Amino acid sequence: MRLAVAALVTLVLAGAAPAAGPVRARSETPIAVPRGVLWLGPSYRGNAARATRVRFEEGTVVKIDYQLLAVWNYHTFVPPPVVAAESTAVQTYPLRTGGTARFYLGPRGTAVVEVDKGGRTAALVSRYAGKVDLVEASQQVRTKP
Repeated sequence: MRLAVAALVTLVLAGAAPAAGPVRARSETPIAVPRGVLWLGPSYRGNAARATRVRFEEGTVVKIDYQLLAVWNYHTFVPPPVVAAESTAVQTYPLRTGGTARFYLGPRGTAVVEVDKGGRTAALVSRYAGKVDLVEASQQVRTKP
């Protein structure tokens, strides 16, 4: 899976589109934050969590938006905003609350921290937060009860 993602990332970063063309969202539906997703809590730095179910042809993900950053929850299908921002991991580190995180630098100032925790995967994606802010936020990621 990582190899396939890395190949797609190389294409995206090089400016090429995958053979099938760009992946676009088919629908975005506001939802209550579902149980079991990875999130930063009901609010983060004063910004309320707003959950959206995003459907793509290839799969469905849950995005939790905190204005300055978004937490994308996914399983086998990696959403395009995460793929586009991933490159070679700059730093891999353990989370204080269990799990592992990987920090990536993406194009146009995008930064991503991908978190694997409790059998779940989520990515914190931001164009506005710096590395220190995203690493700090990743330490606060937890499963919604």
